[in-house]
Amino acid sequence: MIKRFFILFALLLAVSLPSARSEGSAAAPTSDKGPFFGPIDGPAEYPGGQMALFQLLHDSIIYPQEAKEKHLEGLTIVCFRVEKDGTVDSVAVKQSSGYEPFDMEAVRVIRNLPKWKPAWRTTANGLTHIASEYTVPIRFKFPEENAEK
Repeated sequence: MIKRFFILFALLLAVSLPSARSEGSAAAPTSDKGPFFGPIDGPAEYPGGQMALFQLLHDSIIYPQEAKEKHLEGLTIVCFRVEKDGTVDSVAVKQSSGYEPFDMEAVRVIRNLPKWKPAWRTTANGLTHIASEYTVPIRFKFPEENAEK
């Protein structure tokens, strides 16, 4: 059996870039869901942490057949919104790999993520869950060797 293709994920400082913005701020960016909230005291977290997230991405991504045949590689950076209830929404390609099937696959997998632990901030009434933006780089890397097992 040919060794299956592996997708390596960038484990850089920029692996995840959670952010949130102030509600009601004149400069607060908006989306179809309204303004991003902030400031945050605690970022959104994938259940099980970053390693669990990257393992799920690795297990879920289907390397495009044409990319296998042509030994194509690329990096797609995807941003998305983690809502107050932990659902993933507003998924978009922040930086394209330059190969549309990689970008489409990255977006498909992020859209299908289960609920996260939402970001939070401390208010006079205690902890409040808030929506936040999250960014994940997904590297599509063709293995150097295909070993038989």
